[in-house]
Amino acid sequence: MDVGYSGNWLTWERGNLPKTNIQEHLDRRFQFNIFCTIWEDNWEDNWLTGKKFKFEAWWVLEESFAVEVKHIWERTTGDLLQKLESLRKGLERWAARIRQNIKRKNEFLSSRLSELMRA
Repeated sequence: MDVGYSGNWLTWERGNLPKTNIQEHLDRRFQFNIFCTIWEDNWEDNWLTGKKFKFEAWWVLEESFAVEVKHIWERTTGDLLQKLESLRKGLERWAARIRQNIKRKNEFLSSRLSELMRA
């Protein structure tokens, strides 16, 4: 049974010009009644309303990315799924710090540029 979707309708886009722009909806979720019966208590919380992890391409351009991944992976104990979950959480925190640093730099540079233009 197709149970629909949540979020943006289009999940993939390529091309900037109207003639060459392609947009697709690639995400699809199916539900099996037996699975739903077993997991019905957690289904809505974990799948529909949960924040999905999305790897961002710009992360690999950051100098600290590889070091951060190695650090998170090596300090995490447990099986593969536990290590991957720890990596997900660690990368989300790391990316938030990077974004915050970029925001601060932009604010500082914008302020400095305004000062220079006034002078």
